[in-house]
Amino acid sequence: MKLPNSISPAFIEWLERGGHKITLKKNLMVITKECNGSTKRGVIPFERHEVKEFYDLDDYLSGRYEVFLKQYLNNGKSFIDDLKWVMAGKFRRAVMMNNLAKVA
Repeated sequence: MKLPNSISPAFIEWLERGGHKITLKKNLMVITKECNGSTKRGVIPFERHEVKEFYDLDDYLSGRYEVFLKQYLNNGKSFIDDLKWVMAGKFRRAVMMNNLAKVA
């Protein structure tokens, strides 16, 4: 399954709210979640400094994406918009903190 770039920030925020931990490793976004003593894991490959129209999802994240889309259909566009705004705020804070670190 493929994740459109246009809603990828909303999907990532939704995963994070659902208890997933998100880390970046070289050219992979690694998404993990502890569940009943086992770890669920998914990865999204990407190239740094390159924005793609779609990102490939593995089996685990494809399943999560289907649940995400069902919630989107049930709740409408505001569901995506709210998640995007939260992620945009996190991005702005990260950029600001990075800029402050350069000055210090």
